[in-house]
Amino acid sequence: MKQKAFCILSSLFILLLIICSCAKDHGNYQYQEINRLEIQNDKGGNFEGSRIIVDKNENINIAPKIAGTLQQVNDKDLNFWWILEQDTISTDKQLRINSGSLLPGKYVGKFIVLDKQTGLTYSFTFEVLVLASVGTGSYVLTENELNQTKLFMFSRDSSKAPVSISGFDKGSFGTKPVNLEVSYNVQTDSSFDYKRLLIVTEQGEYPMIALDFNTLGTSFVIPSSGTIPNDKLLKPTYYQSDHFSSLNVDKFDGIVLIGGKCYNFKDGLFSGDSYWQDPLDYNFGEKDVIYTGSSQLKGYFISGYDSKNGLIRVFDNGLTGGGLYWNNSDDKQYFPYLTEGKTSMAIATIDDHQPTWFYLLKEGNLVGLLETTSRGLSPERLEVIYFNESEILANGKGFILKDDYWYFALERTIYRFPKRELIFQPYLTLPEDETGDIVSFKFAVNNKSEGNKIGIATYKDNAVQQKKGSFYLYDFDSKSLERKSLFEMDRAVDMRICY
Repeated sequence: MKQKAFCILSSLFILLLIICSCAKDHGNYQYQEINRLEIQNDKGGNFEGSRIIVDKNENINIAPKIAGTLQQVNDKDLNFWWILEQDTISTDKQLRINSGSLLPGKYVGKFIVLDKQTGLTYSFTFEVLVLASVGTGSYVLTENELNQTKLFMFSRDSSKAPVSISGFDKGSFGTKPVNLEVSYNVQTDSSFDYKRLLIVTEQGEYPMIALDFNTLGTSFVIPSSGTIPNDKLLKPTYYQSDHFSSLNVDKFDGIVLIGGKCYNFKDGLFSGDSYWQDPLDYNFGEKDVIYTGSSQLKGYFISGYDSKNGLIRVFDNGLTGGGLYWNNSDDKQYFPYLTEGKTSMAIATIDDHQPTWFYLLKEGNLVGLLETTSRGLSPERLEVIYFNESEILANGKGFILKDDYWYFALERTIYRFPKRELIFQPYLTLPEDETGDIVSFKFAVNNKSEGNKIGIATYKDNAVQQKKGSFYLYDFDSKSLERKSLFEMDRAVDMRICY
């Protein structure tokens, strides 16, 4: 009976609470909107996730823009903290520091604002990248009269002087520079995120040295000894990165030539001579070999001019199908009467979804252009496009095939001609400023949008200046000169234009 009465009382109490809670609240409350802060970076953009890129010893100046949602804010009512890697570096509204106190690299920062009127705190994360290099710009690999290697870097800001380095944390670069390469990730169709630089020299304790693109810190080194099987020394005269592999975005897998023989470089390891079983004992000279440009085949084939036998040769790449030390099984020899006794001027490849190469050969002033044709996805035969006498072509330098045109340099002019025709004409001529003849030129790695540029290097042997090399940067489409640095570097061997 008591338990029943307790249950009734409990039910009445709960019902009373429900009724009371549903009663209309007649309280006299006043609601007030808060004057919140809107904070932007000094360019009026979103502060969160912003990135500040500065050269070493350059000033970092950030002047944030702060406004209230209801009314203007007095800076006296705000407290500021600038934090870089857990260290408070400033308590002023505007950040003013010199990057000279920071080692090259990436730093995560926070900008914190306390509004003393409302008690609200605002926090934004940003990044500071201190460069040892020049970031996006032009990189030129050079050698002096003693064949010593130096890397010259030209900022996209033409008002800044070039920066140069001649070594890394283990010592100086080797001598007789061979190639300069860059790795990157493609962020968008017209935006590249450059990762590393690779410097290749023929001589030296470390013939292959990879550096961080921004900080120039050592990424990896490949020593000359203990690298190649059978105690062969690594003394490359040529290197090509396999850009056609979809797995090769930030890697330097590729091939090198040593004594005219091909050695594959993959995942930091070298093979022996990839085609040691060739019955003709091929020899590609110092640099006469290239991967196929077929995006479908991903560099499955290589082709080169075998100067020992006077033949154009085609091999598989030495990697596919059998691992690192796999040897060739597909070797074709074409028309020795057309190729024997010739000198290779250039070999180029295009991306037409099948293995296609173009070969420029010469004998005296007689210049020949030949092209492979394919059946399915396999090279089939060689076709002669033309053999003609041309003193200008025969003396040209640095032949590059780009967008259906060949480009080459002679004296101070860049010429071009269609890839299957011998009709050349001047494309771009340097100003007459007594800097010598063109010794090297390259198109931008990223040839889209604003990155479509061409870098040109000249050298004057009898210049009175200490540095005898000069550098020019042009917009490729408009042919407008964007930078001219006269007598500020050594003789160019190779370059990469990174925009």
